[in-house]
Amino acid sequence: MLTTYVKKEDAVKVLKGQKLQISIITLSMALVIASMNYFVMPKLSSLYSDFGTATPTATTLFTTYSPVLITIMILFAIYIQSNNFLDVWFEEQLAKYKADENIEISKLIRKDVQAVTMVMLGLIVGLLVMAVITPIYNITNSF
Repeated sequence: MLTTYVKKEDAVKVLKGQKLQISIITLSMALVIASMNYFVMPKLSSLYSDFGTATPTATTLFTTYSPVLITIMILFAIYIQSNNFLDVWFEEQLAKYKADENIEISKLIRKDVQAVTMVMLGLIVGLLVMAVITPIYNITNSF
């Protein structure tokens, strides 16, 4: 595995990059949910009504609670950008090194925050599969 190092003086860029990466992933998830809710779900509901069947529970729940989910994700992205909990941890990590010392980047990245973001992304993908893809699959199998 390739290990990347950064000088202590340039390490702040790593923190800014991590915060930006987490925020972009979170806001992208919110954008996907909003797009699905406002473009795909009305057509899917219309399709179900054309066939005279009830909209699946997962689809209804997704449509109902997606604004709440979008709000939570936007607030999470704002929290990551504005709160200093990452900054404090980062400063503690930097204090362990001398000036001009090279630091392995992986030691400056909060893996727990990245893990929470990735778990959130996985749950969103699972929710989309349950709310959108599975119902479409069920419709096509009914013929």
